[in-house]
Amino acid sequence: MDAVLLDTLLVFYDKFTENSKTNYFTLIDIKNKRLIRRFGRAGKGPNEIMYPTSIDIDKEDFSFIMFFPATNRIMKYSLTELISKSSFPIVRQGTRFEKGTQNVGYTTVAKLHGVNQYLGPGLFEKGKYAISHIDGKIDSIIGDYVKSQDQKRMSNIQLAMGYQSIHSHPFLPKCTYFCVSSDLIEVIDCSRGKNDPVTRFQSYYPDFKAQESSVAHNATSPLGFIGSYVTSRYIYGLYSGKTFSENGNMFAKSDRLYVFDWNLTPICAYAPDHQIQCIAVSDGDKELYSTAVVNDEMQLVKWNMEH
Repeated sequence: MDAVLLDTLLVFYDKFTENSKTNYFTLIDIKNKRLIRRFGRAGKGPNEIMYPTSIDIDKEDFSFIMFFPATNRIMKYSLTELISKSSFPIVRQGTRFEKGTQNVGYTTVAKLHGVNQYLGPGLFEKGKYAISHIDGKIDSIIGDYVKSQDQKRMSNIQLAMGYQSIHSHPFLPKCTYFCVSSDLIEVIDCSRGKNDPVTRFQSYYPDFKAQESSVAHNATSPLGFIGSYVTSRYIYGLYSGKTFSENGNMFAKSDRLYVFDWNLTPICAYAPDHQIQCIAVSDGDKELYSTAVVNDEMQLVKWNMEH
């Protein structure tokens, strides 16, 4: 997840701006159209962070949470401290996940609401998703990769290195998984048990090039979902469909937004008149907020929706 929205507070993960060289995140008051602060100083010193892969807001303790695969740990900022513009907001430690018998960790993770568990994909030899208790202990590993003929030679660990994002339903023990290297979307419904919890939408396989210890997206293959968001009613996927070989860095921008329900039934599609990247959606599904390239500048844009 590259953006999170709680009432009038919007946080963007600044992956694509000059700000990302010093701070990872931007906090905005969307009601008053006011920049509150930039935070998450990049570095290895006290209260500095390196390479978070997922973000969210924990409503229970009003904190901004981040996951770090290098340490297999969640870290937190107090939103109260961020809003009050404390000079040096403190980064606090959250859950640290065990690596289990396979001695590997998550690549990204999301909290399952209502059951005090976490779910995420990881570098697992078998299976695709791990479910962990709130104390970090792994409960089970579920799901698997649907592989093309060429990918059958690749391990699950290699396929897990392909970038993905995961989002949890605001109230139910469900998550969505989006693949950046194809149009694959999965809904993992943990209330259905371990036997068949995954619903899938996909029309083409990711095209990876296997390297010694990793994989790389093929420059001639269409990029998949570069941004995503969920609400209690709908799933939103920002789809690229561009190749790096033909579009260069523009392949990581999009003017196609697809909307699904939680059964992955297509609802509608939008075609914004700008190339956009990060997205967030209001609880009522009426407003879409995004970063967009407008007149060759990156801006925050609000779009009205009706579906």
